[in-house]
Order: sequence, then structure tokens, then C-alpha cells
Amino acid sequence: MQRPLMERIARALCTHDGNPPNATMNGKPLWCDYLPEAQVVLLAIREPNDDMVDAGIGTGVERPVRLDISPRSAWEAMIDAALDGR
Repeated sequence: MQRPLMERIARALCTHDGNPPNATMNGKPLWCDYLPEAQVVLLAIREPNDDMVDAGIGTGVERPVRLDISPRSAWEAMIDAALDGR
């Protein structure tokens, strides 16, 4: 089973800060301390910009609108557009 997105983001932030993946503090996983930051990340990307929307529905100069794109592919394309700085 895949972990919830908030947990995956919190774990990534924790590891990015140089902490071991399974670090604990006072008996709880250290990544739990990063949940507020994970929420901020998700809130920041909640509303896509126009380039992300275009990527998600498969539009662009080089390609027409695709109506058969899966939600997973649309999400990945939208996040890729954001990572590319669009």
C-alpha cells in the first residue's frame, strides 16, 4: 500500500534535512515533525497555473487536447510542468 501524499512529502523533507529515513525522537518518527511543512507544500500547489493545466490535459503548441489521458498521467504531467518552472 502506498503511503499518503502528506506523509511522503514529510518524509522527503525530513530526509532532505539530512535525517535518516527511520529517525525517531521521543518515540515518534521524526518525519512527523515535518507534517506542517508538507501541508504548506500541498496548499501552495493546490491551484495549478495555466501551464500546469495545459500539461495536465495534454495541450500545447505541439499537441492537441487529449481527452483520453488518465488522471495519474495528468497529475504527473502537471507536477512535471511545475518542476520545469512553467
